[in-house]
Amino acid sequence: MAIASPSAPNFCCTTRSESTHRRLWSQQVSSRAGSKRVSIRPGISSRLNASSDGELVYELNYNSQRRRRGAFPVYVTLPPDAVGPTAQTMSRKRAMAQSFRALAAAGVEGVVMEVWWGLVEREFPRSYNWRGYLEIVEMAKRFGLKVRAVMAFHQFGSGSDDPF
Repeated sequence: MAIASPSAPNFCCTTRSESTHRRLWSQQVSSRAGSKRVSIRPGISSRLNASSDGELVYELNYNSQRRRRGAFPVYVTLPPDAVGPTAQTMSRKRAMAQSFRALAAAGVEGVVMEVWWGLVEREFPRSYNWRGYLEIVEMAKRFGLKVRAVMAFHQFGSGSDDPF
C-alpha cells in the first residue's frame, strides 16, 4: 500500500516479514537555500509495526544517516546537446538547473555527460576550450551531484544522434 501526502515528501508501503528493522538505502542530497547550505538525506527504512498485525512498514525518510551497503548509485545521462555548438556555454541553463534540482531531490547520485572532443579542440590543435563543460560540472556540484564524463572521439556530426 502506498500513501502520498501533499504536505511532506513521504512514501510508505507494507509487507509481512519476521524481521524487526531493516535499513534499505539512503543518499545525501545538498542544495543551496539563500546563503545557507541545506542537506537532505532521503532514505528508505523499515520497521515492524505492532499495531498492524506484525506487518513490516517501509518508509522514505529524510535526514537518514547512511547509505546501505551494496546499494547501486544511479546516474542520469544528459542530452547530447547539453553544451552549445561552440562549447562556450551550457545550453538551456534554467532548464538544466531545474532538472539538476529534481534529480538531487530524487536521490540520484550524479549525471553522465558526453564530452565532444571536436568541440573541445575546435579552433586549433592542442588549444582546448572546456568552458561549457565546466559550467555543467559547477552546476552539478552546486546541487550535490557527481559528474561522469564520457569522451566522444569519433568524427563530430557523423552519428545519427549527434546534436549538431
